Amino acid sequence: MKGGEKRTIEPGAPILDWHFWEEGRAAAVHSGVHVRQGTYTLYESATARVIEELAEPADESTLPPWAKSQAQIQDEAVPMSAALTQERTGCGSFCV
Repeated sequence: MKGGEKRTIEPGAPILDWHFWEEGRAAAVHSGVHVRQGTYTLYESATARVIEELAEPADESTLPPWAKSQAQIQDEAVPMSAALTQERTGCGSFCV
C-alpha cells in the first residue's frame, strides 16, 4: 500500500473467507474452526478496528450484505419464478 501503514487482522481462528467491502474501506472476514460454526467480522481497513461482528446464523440468507460471499450475492440477484425457471432450462410444457 503506497504511503500507508500495514495492519494485521488476527481473528483468533482460521480465516475461511474474506473480501473487501465498500470499495476497500472495509474487510469482511469469515473465520472459525468449522464452516457452519464461524464468526463474521467487518473491519475498517485503515485501522483494523472491528466495525461489526456476528455469529454465523442458521440461515445464511439472513446475513447482512457485507458478510455474504460474491456467489451468495449473485445467487440472490437471479429472479426466481416458475416461468423464468422454464425459460432458463428450455422446458416449456413438453418437459417431463
